Amino acid sequence: MGWFVSHLAIGLGLLLALWLGLWLAAVLLIRVLPEGAARSAISLLPSTLTLFQRLIRSRAVPRRARAILLLGFLYAASPVTIIPDFVPVIGKLDNFLALVLALRWSSKMIPLAVLLEAWPGKRSQLTLLVGKRAA
Repeated sequence: MGWFVSHLAIGLGLLLALWLGLWLAAVLLIRVLPEGAARSAISLLPSTLTLFQRLIRSRAVPRRARAILLLGFLYAASPVTIIPDFVPVIGKLDNFLALVLALRWSSKMIPLAVLLEAWPGKRSQLTLLVGKRAA
């Protein structure tokens, strides 16, 4: 039992470090990149990760929707994916698509008020991720 708990703690620590690293990288890229589509896409990452965290923890979100969000996040954070991450550009694309698809699918089950409350960014940005439902 002690072995399992220690390995679980290490895994969760690594996942948290990965999350913080992605968030920090996104913030740095937002400051460096010129205004445009790439900067807008990068600016969504911290808000999207915060949204995932808030929705997964919220009791107002149905269990099925939380499970979908968690699976999408775990796939994106996993080193084992359909397209290896070392493949330029598209290697990271499947990770991003897993997040967006999980969010779009689960957002249909989540009450709109809960979704809007959990989103830290502009409502127009949320519309890009979940579609017209958030408009």
